[in-house]
Amino acid sequence: MPLIDDFNNALRRAGWQVEDFSALRNAGVALDPLGMARYETRNVVLEVQLSSNGELKLFILEKAQDRMIRLVFAPGEGNMCRILYAVVEEQDKLAADNFPLLIHKLRYLADSIFFVDHEGQRFHLEFEP
Repeated sequence: MPLIDDFNNALRRAGWQVEDFSALRNAGVALDPLGMARYETRNVVLEVQLSSNGELKLFILEKAQDRMIRLVFAPGEGNMCRILYAVVEEQDKLAADNFPLLIHKLRYLADSIFFVDHEGQRFHLEFEP
Protein backbone atom coordinates (compact mmCIF):
# COMPACT_ATOMS: atom_id res chain seq x y z
CA MET A 1 0.00 0.00 0.00
CA PRO A 2 1.50 3.38 -0.94
CA LEU A 3 2.55 5.74 1.83
CA ILE A 4 -0.21 8.21 0.94
CA ASP A 5 -2.87 5.51 1.41
CA ASP A 6 -1.47 4.69 4.87
CA PHE A 7 -1.51 8.40 5.71
CA ASN A 8 -5.09 8.95 4.50
CA ASN A 9 -6.49 5.79 6.09
CA ALA A 10 -4.87 6.31 9.50
CA LEU A 11 -6.19 9.85 9.82
CA ARG A 12 -9.60 9.24 8.24
CA ARG A 13 -10.27 6.41 10.73
CA ALA A 14 -9.46 8.81 13.58
CA GLY A 15 -12.02 11.39 12.43
CA TRP A 16 -9.73 13.75 10.54
CA GLN A 17 -10.93 15.59 7.44
CA VAL A 18 -8.61 14.19 4.77
CA GLU A 19 -7.98 16.12 1.57
CA ASP A 20 -8.00 13.68 -1.33
CA PHE A 21 -5.55 14.76 -4.01
CA SER A 22 -5.81 11.50 -5.97
CA ALA A 23 -7.67 13.10 -8.92
CA LEU A 24 -4.81 15.56 -9.37
CA ARG A 25 -2.15 12.86 -9.04
CA ASN A 26 -4.03 10.60 -11.48
CA ALA A 27 -4.11 13.52 -13.95
CA GLY A 28 -0.30 13.73 -13.79
CA VAL A 29 -0.13 16.82 -11.59
CA ALA A 30 2.89 16.89 -9.29
CA LEU A 31 1.72 18.01 -5.88
CA ASP A 32 3.54 18.64 -2.63
CA PRO A 33 2.26 17.94 -0.04
CA LEU A 34 1.13 14.49 -1.11
CA GLY A 35 -1.51 14.45 1.59
CA MET A 36 -3.13 16.79 4.06
CA ALA A 37 -5.61 16.30 6.90
CA ARG A 38 -7.26 18.56 9.48
CA TYR A 39 -8.77 17.93 12.89
CA GLU A 40 -10.54 20.56 14.95
CA THR A 41 -11.24 20.66 18.66
CA ARG A 42 -12.81 23.42 20.71
CA ASN A 43 -9.41 24.99 21.34
CA VAL A 44 -7.15 24.08 18.42
CA VAL A 45 -7.02 23.20 14.76
CA LEU A 46 -4.51 20.49 13.90
CA GLU A 47 -3.18 19.92 10.41
CA VAL A 48 -0.82 17.19 9.26
CA GLN A 49 0.84 17.15 5.85
CA LEU A 50 2.79 14.36 4.18
CA SER A 51 5.55 15.80 2.01
CA SER A 52 6.90 14.12 -1.08
CA ASN A 53 10.22 13.59 0.75
CA GLY A 54 8.42 11.59 3.47
CA GLU A 55 8.42 14.31 6.11
CA LEU A 56 5.37 14.82 8.29
CA LYS A 57 4.48 18.42 9.07
CA LEU A 58 2.29 19.12 12.09
CA PHE A 59 0.61 22.50 12.56
CA ILE A 60 -1.12 23.36 15.83
CA LEU A 61 -3.26 26.51 15.65
CA GLU A 62 -4.48 27.69 19.02
CA LYS A 63 -7.76 29.49 18.34
CA ALA A 64 -7.98 31.77 21.40
CA GLN A 65 -4.53 33.31 20.96
CA ASP A 66 -4.21 32.83 17.20
CA ARG A 67 -0.84 31.16 17.84
CA MET A 68 0.65 28.59 15.45
CA ILE A 69 3.15 25.89 16.32
CA ARG A 70 4.89 24.23 13.34
CA LEU A 71 6.81 20.99 13.66
CA VAL A 72 8.46 18.77 11.05
CA PHE A 73 9.18 15.10 11.65
CA ALA A 74 11.51 13.02 9.48
CA PRO A 75 10.17 9.57 10.36
CA GLY A 76 12.60 6.77 10.95
CA GLU A 77 12.33 3.79 8.62
CA GLY A 78 8.73 2.52 8.68
CA ASN A 79 7.63 4.84 11.49
CA MET A 80 5.25 7.21 9.68
CA CYS A 81 2.12 5.41 10.82
CA ARG A 82 3.44 5.08 14.37
CA ILE A 83 3.97 8.85 14.46
CA LEU A 84 0.47 9.46 13.09
CA TYR A 85 -1.05 7.10 15.67
CA ALA A 86 0.74 8.98 18.45
CA VAL A 87 -0.64 12.29 17.15
CA VAL A 88 -4.13 10.74 16.95
CA GLU A 89 -3.75 9.46 20.51
CA GLU A 90 -3.12 13.04 21.68
CA GLN A 91 -5.43 14.86 19.21
CA ASP A 92 -8.06 15.89 21.75
CA LYS A 93 -5.50 17.04 24.33
CA LEU A 94 -2.90 18.64 22.06
CA ALA A 95 -2.39 22.40 22.42
CA ALA A 96 0.26 25.04 21.89
CA ASP A 97 1.31 24.84 25.54
CA ASN A 98 1.71 21.05 25.81
CA PHE A 99 3.16 20.01 22.44
CA PRO A 100 6.63 19.31 23.96
CA LEU A 101 5.12 16.19 25.57
CA LEU A 102 4.29 14.88 22.10
CA ILE A 103 7.79 15.69 20.86
CA HIS A 104 9.35 13.68 23.67
CA LYS A 105 7.01 10.80 22.90
CA LEU A 106 7.99 10.84 19.21
CA ARG A 107 11.72 11.45 19.46
CA TYR A 108 12.55 7.75 19.14
CA LEU A 109 10.36 7.34 16.04
CA ALA A 110 11.86 10.22 14.06
CA ASP A 111 15.32 10.55 12.61
CA SER A 112 14.97 14.34 13.03
CA ILE A 113 12.46 16.75 14.51
CA PHE A 114 12.41 20.44 13.64
CA PHE A 115 10.63 23.44 15.11
CA VAL A 116 9.73 25.90 12.35
CA ASP A 117 9.45 29.62 13.08
CA HIS A 118 6.98 32.08 11.51
CA GLU A 119 9.47 32.83 8.71
CA GLY A 120 9.87 29.18 7.80
CA GLN A 121 13.32 28.72 9.31
CA ARG A 122 13.90 25.25 10.73
CA PHE A 123 15.54 24.59 14.07
CA HIS A 124 16.73 21.04 14.67
CA LEU A 125 15.64 19.77 18.08
CA GLU A 126 18.14 17.84 20.14
CA PHE A 127 17.39 15.93 23.30
CA GLU A 128 19.41 15.41 26.44
CA PRO A 129 19.97 11.75 27.33
